[in-house]
Parts: sequence; C-alpha cells; structure tokens
Amino acid sequence: MFSKINGFKQIFTIQLIFGLFFTFHANASVVGDIDGDGKITLKEAIYALQVVAGIKPSPHPPITGYLQHNGIPMPQLTYAMPLIWFRNEVTGQVYEDAIASYSNIDGSYEIKNLTGTIGISISFHVNGSFSTFPGNYRKWTTMNIDSMTDFNLNIEIEKIIHLIKPFDNNNVVVYHPPYSEHDSPVIFQWEPVTGATTYKINIKKTRDAEHPEGYGYISTVISQTLQSTEYSLNLETSEQYEHYEFSVTASNSLGVIGFLMTTFNGGGHGWDYRFKIVN
Repeated sequence: MFSKINGFKQIFTIQLIFGLFFTFHANASVVGDIDGDGKITLKEAIYALQVVAGIKPSPHPPITGYLQHNGIPMPQLTYAMPLIWFRNEVTGQVYEDAIASYSNIDGSYEIKNLTGTIGISISFHVNGSFSTFPGNYRKWTTMNIDSMTDFNLNIEIEKIIHLIKPFDNNNVVVYHPPYSEHDSPVIFQWEPVTGATTYKINIKKTRDAEHPEGYGYISTVISQTLQSTEYSLNLETSEQYEHYEFSVTASNSLGVIGFLMTTFNGGGHGWDYRFKIVN
C-alpha cells in the first residue's frame, strides 16, 4: 500500500474532476509502482486500492473483440447469451476474478481482470437438452495474458457437428465401459457444417482403462482430410481391453469451424466417439 492513503484520494479526485492524467511521485520502496519507473499513475493507484480491498485486479487492459462463427457475429446466428468460465492453467482451478460482458446486439465482448495463463470456455446453448448436443456452439481457448501485446481479439466460436452414423450424437452415450459395438465395415456420416470446405477425420486404436497397462494410445488407424461428409472403413475386430476413437472437425480458410462432441448419460462429455468392432 502507499505510505500515505491520502495520496490515493488526491490522484483519484483530480482525475475525475479535471480529466487530467496526474502522477504521484514516490520513492522506489512504495508498493504500487507496477512498472518500476519511480512514480505511481492513476491506473497503478486504482490497482493498489483494489488489491487492498481484496478484488485481485489484473494489471493488464481488458480483452475486447467480437464473438463470431465463420466470421459471422454470433447475434446473427442466435440471441442466446453465452456461458463463459475461466480456469487457471497453472493450478487447474477455476479462475474467479475475471469479469466478462457480452452484447447480443453486435456480438462484442469484454473480459477484465485476467492475468497469467488462463483457459477460457465459451458456449452458446441453442439446441437440445444439453449444450454438448450438435448444433450448439462452443470454444475452448488458452491465453498467456502476461505475454500478450494486442488485447483486441475476435474469437471464432465453433459449431458442434451432428454425427448421424454409426451413432447419432443427438442422444447420450453410455459412459464406457461398456463401449458401443459395431460390425465392420463401419460407415461414418455427419451433417455438413455451413461454410466448411474440408473435414478431417481421425481414428485411433486405444487401450481401455481396464487394460493391464491402463488407458492409452496404441496407433493411428487413419487421419485424412475429406470434402465429403461420409466415409466407410474396414476395421479389425477389437482385441480384449481395446477400442477405437473417432473424431471429425470441419474447416475452411478461417481454420476449424466445427467439431464433434458426445454426451455421456451419467454427465460429462467427450470430443470423440468410442466403440468396439465385434465382427
């Protein structure tokens, strides 16, 4: 804190009444001199007062921009308000000091009070019983706030792809085990995502959690980029304690605009469809 609290009051009053940018000169031992230049600006003064009040503010400016999908502002797609939450990626704990605002008129947003490495989850629930069902919009992004120089950032929200075959992800899936079972060849089919020019599918063979070596990657069966929304593939019968994991994303020149999600019957969700081949 400052050595004299009335120093705070004088700076704050001058800024409000005269609109001037006044600095309070202090020696280097005064806490509140964030940039170490030997003086305390109004911004630094307010920051220090917030710390004393227990607000834990960020020394960084707010992040601002627009939430959009495929370059289209979200209000042109839905008037729903987004659910936004934050996670400290160092501790893995929910980050509770952020303050977010959003306009469902033009899609602009502002996020204040971020510092460190933060994961940000944004979701628009517009379809079905769960926000992880197809047709909804979601985004997960990680930002290292301390290394950012540009705080004006448009965020592309991705659309959840509707998988039709071999499973319709408009339904919940049993949390494994047991795994869904299919015969080979398997047909994978999904609805097109508006604006997508390519789809990337990935199928990998994976150990079950019950495997003696535990859950883990075995091999990639296929990783391929397509223009169609259907793919048929012969797959080997699954060995004991092994299964397949299928995922698909939709892309165009802007990057990824759609991805697959599955919803578990006991709560929770995943980013792939897991199954076994029995014949």
